[in-house]
Amino acid sequence: MVLDIGDAVRLWFQATNPPKEKRAIVVSTNPCWFFLINSSINNFQKKRPDILRGIVEIYFDGNNGILRHDSVVDCNEVIVPAAGWEELLEDEPHRYLGPIDRRARRAIRRGVTDSATLIGVHKTILLQQI
Repeated sequence: MVLDIGDAVRLWFQATNPPKEKRAIVVSTNPCWFFLINSSINNFQKKRPDILRGIVEIYFDGNNGILRHDSVVDCNEVIVPAAGWEELLEDEPHRYLGPIDRRARRAIRRGVTDSATLIGVHKTILLQQI
């Protein structure tokens, strides 16, 4: 399965603590990077204005095949998927959730632009692709 920028998937991520299955959005295809979807902003993030700048809200309305409720995307750090993720999507196509809507893509682009913690080279690559 070939993914496009803006596609959402449900995969296992080692980058979370503890590692777990998460919904994520493809934000770059070369290299392959994701941003994680979270239910809400956590307490640590709420206390850090520099981190809050890179977190954007995406809405259930328009993304109801992807989300269960309004959610947030953390645009402060790109996540590299674990080895074998492509085979997993081929074997379990239900893990592909579909493309996010235009409003969510605009929000993510704004999150990348506003992020104070995203590594500069990552920001440059993402703004060329999103």
